Amino acid sequence: MKRLLFAAALLVVLPLTALGQASDRDAILGADGTLFTIESAPSYDYPNVKADSSRLLALTVQKQGGSPKTVFVPESLQSGSNSTPTLAYDSESDTLFVFWERGLNNNHTSELLLTSYQNGKFNQASTIESADFHWCHNLRVGVTRKVQVEADGQKTMVPGLTVHATWWDYNPHGEVARYAMLPIEKGAVDVGNIIKQDISNFFNSREMMPTGSVDPQLDEEVLRHPQLFESANHETVDIVFGDIPSAVLRRVTVRVGVNGGRLRVPLGVRGGSIGAPRLKSDANSRISGISTPGSDKMVLYATDDTAVRYVTYSSSGWSAVRTITLNDKVTAASAVEVIRRMVWDADE
Repeated sequence: MKRLLFAAALLVVLPLTALGQASDRDAILGADGTLFTIESAPSYDYPNVKADSSRLLALTVQKQGGSPKTVFVPESLQSGSNSTPTLAYDSESDTLFVFWERGLNNNHTSELLLTSYQNGKFNQASTIESADFHWCHNLRVGVTRKVQVEADGQKTMVPGLTVHATWWDYNPHGEVARYAMLPIEKGAVDVGNIIKQDISNFFNSREMMPTGSVDPQLDEEVLRHPQLFESANHETVDIVFGDIPSAVLRRVTVRVGVNGGRLRVPLGVRGGSIGAPRLKSDANSRISGISTPGSDKMVLYATDDTAVRYVTYSSSGWSAVRTITLNDKVTAASAVEVIRRMVWDADE
């Protein structure tokens, strides 16, 4: 029964990109079994849709026992090349959140956008990140449903929906993992209270100092894929991100607090350095993670046309790289499911 419940929870919150799908397509299940599928497609694939963009986002909604219905994210029809959509879902408000990257100026600049879909309608899109000559990639999102309030020395958790996002940012000054906290009010982003920062700001300068020599077998690409894991009680998210100067992965737990009335702020509990695995990946691959709620154990894996390669993390550190070879009978999705079951069985 425990495995069955866990599998059902994964289907609700885990995007299908984690099961080896292309980065320009994502899917997620709603609480009532509605399947939401979104894809980035060339605008010429939809000649009857008026679009000024070269690539648009098509959302297909299929309710239990019903026929699929396709609608288009309005902002994705306006300009640029809209790609790499990522979905998150909140069951309590029955709200679907759509994040994506829009390339501008012949993809010399990119921006991250967010909109929500509720009661069959899209809310106005909000820009999460936009700056000249910044390239935002490897976006991950998660949701918390509680906010920490402190009064008279007592800390309590009250309802409050917040979306968390993390991504990798390339810019003329270097590269870094970024974080955004987006408060949600009535199904829409509270635009005036979005908080963005480098994830390293959750640590002080001493904690971010390199602690040893760099592993000569480290592939830096593994550091450029930040991971975000929701807690089982939806009160916190764990973020694992790469620090290029130190050549390690670091972990921080983030919860939302209230500062000065209704203003929400991210509260980071530092988890320290967890080293770095020797997992290799090319720049076009996506490294994904699995971490069971309430556990420090984690798996990172990369998929290509021939194999799924993965490493595990525990109290003893990172394992050696293991490989599941793909063929006609072993697909990427089935290989990842085997890894997922292994992680779950280890926590029983």
